[in-house]
Parts: sequence; C-alpha cells; structure tokens
Amino acid sequence: MKAYLDTATEDFYVAIFDMNNSLIDKIYLQNYRKKVSLIPKQFNELLERNSIRIDQISEFITNIGPGFFTGVRSGMVFFRTISMQLNKQFSTISTFEILHEQNPDSNILYLDAQGNKIYRFDSRYYGQVNIKDLIDVIDNPSNITLNKIDFDHLSKNFNNYVKYFNQQKAIEQEVLYIKKPQIGEKK
Repeated sequence: MKAYLDTATEDFYVAIFDMNNSLIDKIYLQNYRKKVSLIPKQFNELLERNSIRIDQISEFITNIGPGFFTGVRSGMVFFRTISMQLNKQFSTISTFEILHEQNPDSNILYLDAQGNKIYRFDSRYYGQVNIKDLIDVIDNPSNITLNKIDFDHLSKNFNNYVKYFNQQKAIEQEVLYIKKPQIGEKK
C-alpha cells in the first residue's frame, strides 16, 4: 500500500492507495491552514479505520511545494521520518506537477504564495529544465485566477501522478522553496 500526504496548500489531504494506485480511503479537509497537529492524528485515524498497520505501507509520498512554508515542511518531515525508520520508499511530487497534470492545456499556472504574492509556473517547458527555473514569484494582480489542487481528481486518477514521483534517497529529498519564508509578523 501507499500513503499520500498533502499539506502544502490551504487544504489538508491524506490518503491510502493500494498497489494498483486505487484509493482505499482518504481524509480531506478544505481550507484548513493550521495542519501540524492534524498530520499524526488524521494519519493514525486513517490507518485505524481501515485496520492497516503502518508497516504495511510500502511507500510514503508527499507534496514538497511550493506552498505554505510550515505545511510543506511538516508533511515532508513526518513522512520522511517514518519512511527512514521503517526503511520504506519515500517519494515526492511538487504542487506544480500536480497542477500540470490537472491542467494539461494551461501554459501558465498560478498558486498562492501568501503575502500578496503568487507563484507563476511556465508549464510549457516542464521536463526540459529544472522545475525551479520555471517558477517566479510575482505581485498578486487582481485579474489572475489562482489554480487549486483538485484532490478528487488526484484520488480517482492517482496512477496518472506516479510518473512525477521523485524517488531519490529520503535523506536527500528537499522541499521546493521558491521564496524566503515569512517568519512572524509582516514587516
């Protein structure tokens, strides 16, 4: 089985998939910004209600951003630590890879970067250069519609996302930081 955790954006999503990438169960909470305490609680709830032991999970997958600084870091650390302790596969995917899969006809994708900024992703060159080189941080103009992860699509079509998984050693995985995080109050 595979476990997927996404705490990178304003939503909270954790799911378990079978080895054929079919959904077993999920917990999806919309517009839930404070996620740190949810991660272990909701993951354990998912395991318990499906009578799954953590050692039955063969792969732990998480979204490495860009997105909310604390959410990205928390999800990464949680699943990376478990995978290393259990000697299981740890994989990552980026927010823009998910959005690229969900919006194949969009050349430019936009994501909330907080602080009146947005991330702009030029998907026309995806796969040809480093993903960081395709992402800019710009001021948030009022006429831009932000993209949002469709977790229903991800749940029903998880097999389509496997091609994006980065499966390097867990200790070598890094979050996708594009801008410096804002710690504390705005200055």
